[in-house]
Amino acid sequence: MVERYLLHRAGKQSIQPCDRAALRRLLSVLCEAGTIAPAVLPPLTPHERIFEAFGHYLQAERGLAAKSIVHHLPFIRRFLHEICPRGATYLGRINQPAITRYIERHAGDWSADSGKAMCWALRSFLRYLHYQGLNPLALAGGVPSVRRWKLASLPTYLSAVQVRAVLDG
Repeated sequence: MVERYLLHRAGKQSIQPCDRAALRRLLSVLCEAGTIAPAVLPPLTPHERIFEAFGHYLQAERGLAAKSIVHHLPFIRRFLHEICPRGATYLGRINQPAITRYIERHAGDWSADSGKAMCWALRSFLRYLHYQGLNPLALAGGVPSVRRWKLASLPTYLSAVQVRAVLDG
């Protein structure tokens, strides 16, 4: 029933993190009251185990708030599905050229601010991999930056006609 509700809600508007949290709380109350049976969760996939461990690391070791962690995970999920499609056994094979190619491919997929957030999340994830011994290389320092200059959308020059229009105005 919850899955049906979320599918219906997703068709009407975007699902917010608080929606899932509220539903989890409702289900736990119903379960504690004996109204429904406890859910039998499927085993975690290798990628889900990585996300869970990384989320715990961000909270316990880095002190990030839950909202910040939720913001990181979609970037990491996309990265892992593309770079390590076979799961955790390939984490040690991630290398600098693969990271650079990934960022070059996807930096323009969103706004400049989102590109910066993607790079920030990747740096954090790569630090985690090295810290946990899952990748022997310290790759975080090699993540290129996505630049976002203020006023970059302004034209670099005005034509003579445009200057005349400004002066006449």
